[in-house]
Amino acid sequence: MPDTILIKIRLIQLKREIKLLGPVYSPLIILLLIFFDYKLFVLYSSPVYALYCTALTVSAILSVQLIRRDKSFVFLHLENAWRKIFLEYTVLTLPVIIPSVFSPYPYLILVILILYALIARVKHVFLKRTRMGFLGKIISPVNFEWLSGVRKHSIIFAFLYAVTLSVSGIIILPLLCLWLITVLLMGFYRECEPLNMLNPCDVNAYRLLNKKIIRHSALLACVYLPILIINSIFNPALIIFNIVFLVVQITVLTLAILFKYRLYTPGDMLHGNEIYLVFIQVFTILPFIMGGIPFLLPLPLFLCVKYYREAENNLNDYLYA
Repeated sequence: MPDTILIKIRLIQLKREIKLLGPVYSPLIILLLIFFDYKLFVLYSSPVYALYCTALTVSAILSVQLIRRDKSFVFLHLENAWRKIFLEYTVLTLPVIIPSVFSPYPYLILVILILYALIARVKHVFLKRTRMGFLGKIISPVNFEWLSGVRKHSIIFAFLYAVTLSVSGIIILPLLCLWLITVLLMGFYRECEPLNMLNPCDVNAYRLLNKKIIRHSALLACVYLPILIINSIFNPALIIFNIVFLVVQITVLTLAILFKYRLYTPGDMLHGNEIYLVFIQVFTILPFIMGGIPFLLPLPLFLCVKYYREAENNLNDYLYA
């Protein structure tokens, strides 16, 4: 198979998303991404921000590589799989890479590509664990995505949270760590539950979505608030900053839920959704953390409004079948 096979698959998925967005929303998002590239170019003029942007981009790709579920299949069935993965990541992050080419530090693109090549060779998959029965007493079974996700990724989740706690008094570092935890959480919504688990409370699609969004937002707030409170105590000037960060993460979590249910098919696996969510995260939060103008902060909320109706309509097909 050609080295571009994974890119072709992503392009097919991207065309589907653009088609679903429609002729009004698609150009608007494209214009926002062009503006994002311009502002990113401005950030790259600073050596500190240039390093931050590079580190955040590479961290995002590493997170995707560690949690992607098609990795075993790709390495098993595709020749020179690492090259195909490398090209996939390079093309997907072109909006972030291109500004570095025209910045005062074009050598950073070499650093990014070398690290991509190393990351693309990572075959390790975190072992799924079904122990930790005590989690059922902390996380209600009705929140099965979180219960299953934390159990499956208990080692990396515990490690990331411990690291985040240890640096919670530093200005920006805990936000970057929480951002990586959000990337991990996106993988919780990859698997569609069986139809008999979809609506145990026998409510309509509107109430089902709202209840799930509220419950899961509360869970995320319980996980993130201790870190953000500590960070705000040590850095009082960042209180508003931390509040906005939490709101953005809740919005992205809501988007993950809506992404899942707009494409919901009982028992299906939604491969690739978390990759798009990671890049939405990068485009949204990167300028915010780097101290630039947070011009794309409304993007997740904008997409939530767009996809809510689609998710509701799709669920109605199953709830009233």
